[in-house]
Amino acid sequence: PISHYPSPGRDASMTCPAPVPILATAKQPGYWQCDVGNGRSNWVDFQWPFSAILEQAFCLGWPWVDFRRGGNDYRVILGQWHRRLQEACNGQPCDAEQVNQQTNAKRPVHRWPSACAKGNWEAAQLQKAQQNWVNWTNADWAWLLDVDGPDPPSVPTPPRRRYALESCFKDAFWPPLLQSWPNEKLISAAHPKGERCNFALKRLLPTRTE
Repeated sequence: PISHYPSPGRDASMTCPAPVPILATAKQPGYWQCDVGNGRSNWVDFQWPFSAILEQAFCLGWPWVDFRRGGNDYRVILGQWHRRLQEACNGQPCDAEQVNQQTNAKRPVHRWPSACAKGNWEAAQLQKAQQNWVNWTNADWAWLLDVDGPDPPSVPTPPRRRYALESCFKDAFWPPLLQSWPNEKLISAAHPKGERCNFALKRLLPTRTE
């Protein structure tokens, strides 16, 4: 009946329930991936409906969720609710773990707020990694050939250490290139992981041409 609605003379807000805060995850579609690589990372997407199952359990605060796929039973352990909620609000990946209930094989799982958030986070990490290496890439005595992985160098700036080399290429039987090899003002190669290099190094850095 019309009498159940507030009359124009009343404060309509008094008849409305108090607003309920909406969690940040309610505004996120969720983007789930599993590392199926053996020894080397190979992240693949969870397809629907499994991505929807994971996202629903994540938003409801469940510590884990079970599902069956390809004849196997799996459990994805989602971890502590407050920690992963904070990570989701900051646009960071949330770590989880998939366990095969038959074989007990475990695989890492990532939950991103969205595919776009994943791209933004990875771009920021790449920029940060490049910034860590600025001093090393600009140093012509830095040994960078066997650098692999995202870890930053052991020190921000490559150390400069003098390298002594005796005049062992001055005899006439050495090729002209080796006879002209410099043996003064040499700098020992610097390794980003702190390993000792027993040789001098001077890389040819690209020059800017006008």
